[in-house]
Amino acid sequence: MNTTITSEISDALQAACEDLGYDDPSDGEVMYTRETLDNYRSAYKGWRECSSFDELELGGLPAIQFWGVQAFKGQQRKDFTVIDCGDCRIVFS
Repeated sequence: MNTTITSEISDALQAACEDLGYDDPSDGEVMYTRETLDNYRSAYKGWRECSSFDELELGGLPAIQFWGVQAFKGQQRKDFTVIDCGDCRIVFS
């Protein structure tokens, strides 16, 4: 995906990282997706395991935080956060 990081997205990511307790976005793994928050709300029902999730606002943007996700048997469980930036979503773990 070709996503341009605008200063607005960069600022929101920095604020979201601070909300999550990270000093810098490079402290975690970041990827971009066109999947919407609704797509994630629907998809988690089909995952092998998801301990819980919360809807919240990070850096002034809507987000969903998932804990203990295992999409398929044998995968390592992972926590991650999806932040809605309008045209794209940032997945931060």
